[in-house]
Amino acid sequence: MPSLNLRNVLRRDPSRPSLKERAAALKAAAGRAIRRPEMPAVPAANQQVDPHVAMLPALRQAFAWTRDAHPLGACDPFSPEDCAFTAVLHHCWGVANAIVALPPPATGAGLGALALALSVNAEEAIGRPQDDGMDDQRYPEERRLVAAIRAMMAVSGVEPLPGWVGFEVGPDSDAGWEAVNARAGKGTAPAWALAGKSGPDDMQEV
Repeated sequence: MPSLNLRNVLRRDPSRPSLKERAAALKAAAGRAIRRPEMPAVPAANQQVDPHVAMLPALRQAFAWTRDAHPLGACDPFSPEDCAFTAVLHHCWGVANAIVALPPPATGAGLGALALALSVNAEEAIGRPQDDGMDDQRYPEERRLVAAIRAMMAVSGVEPLPGWVGFEVGPDSDAGWEAVNARAGKGTAPAWALAGKSGPDDMQEV
């Protein structure tokens, strides 16, 4: 019977990783497993995206036009500048109303876009206080709407649109309009509004 060569039995297979190498590989694999995954830049095919979000850039642009054109509202009635200002306002309200008319959002981002659209229509919805002890009883429907919009903005984490002056007419909104006019100077309007059109010709201008 041939003798058993223990050196051949105990010899390590040279193609097999060492314990040190395997430990390093396991550590790296564990690190990949527990690392917080990065959010994909493009939503997955099965991830729902509300149409409200797709319209948000158009709303932001339309609202920015209203801030830039605000000083034109002081021009002579029915002048080209006044008509351009009116066209910009109606375009912005139209975009906001189109978002509001969509089915209820199913995501936080959609809820935020809806809240911003509602805030456009609710800007200065509550009139100036009269300090007669009856202010809390005025504008009941507007106050309920404002409370709902504030809750939606808080839940979704969105900030008001730049230049938005608030829900109530008062010292804060007065200061807000002064800041808007200071930034806008004499006021400007997009080419489509100055040309007498009701809205931009293409989505790039939106």
